[in-house]
Amino acid sequence: MDRENAGANAPLFGRRIVVLRPMHQAQDTARAIRQRGAEPIVCPAIVIEPPPDPTALSRAASELGGYEWVVFTSANGVEKLLAALHAQGLDARAFGTARVAAIGPQTASALATHGLRADCVAKEFVGEALGKAMREAGHLGRVLLVRALEARDALPEMLRRAGAVVDVVPAYRIRSARGPEVTALVRVLEAGHADIVLLTATSTVISLLDALGARSRELLAKPLVASIGPITTQAAEQRGLTVHVTAERYTVEGLLDALERHYGVGEPPGYAGGQTAERNPT
Repeated sequence: MDRENAGANAPLFGRRIVVLRPMHQAQDTARAIRQRGAEPIVCPAIVIEPPPDPTALSRAASELGGYEWVVFTSANGVEKLLAALHAQGLDARAFGTARVAAIGPQTASALATHGLRADCVAKEFVGEALGKAMREAGHLGRVLLVRALEARDALPEMLRRAGAVVDVVPAYRIRSARGPEVTALVRVLEAGHADIVLLTATSTVISLLDALGARSRELLAKPLVASIGPITTQAAEQRGLTVHVTAERYTVEGLLDALERHYGVGEPPGYAGGQTAERNPT
């Protein structure tokens, strides 16, 4: 299928898909949705803010050459560290001989825009897979892990068990949308305008449920809920949210592929998420 010209027979044609990612990231996801013939509805549930101690990131940026590995678990982390680097008049040369690890292709692509090639990219885009790939790549030594303040501790703990000395530096923090920021999302869900809601990270799950509060189950009862991977699905289900579709390939494209397989060719828009899920359980 030519996704730039997706027609009425495309599985996602005409379906309205809610994108909860921060505004600066949502546009790429919205573009991918349009290429499938669907309509993106951008309603950020997440706001990216500076970390509690920005000086820690600046200090880490000035010491990059002292690490054997510099590890990124998101494109946001890449942008924040490179901004701290540039603020000190430094560039990619500051990495010296440090090897660079990325949790997935989107993070690796963010590095490439700054002239950095990832030496190690996880085959499955979760922290545990990245830690395994780094161990297989050789000596770990001193590791700088650049991540969100709220990120899971599975990766640094795994690396420490493998003998690494790990410095965890929060590059940003994630805040749930609130007040006027969440009004548009509530209106979309109240009006029944959403066919699908995308969960693209555990932080998205937490922020979405925090933003909707006590009305979460009510407002998310109608749309089909789709998750980017099993860790995100687990986070949602632990909080009482039903997930109808979980991607096997943990990227936005993989999630949209999973949605296309779920719906199949020819089903018209308008199926309730729960009804579709009963007919095609995942």
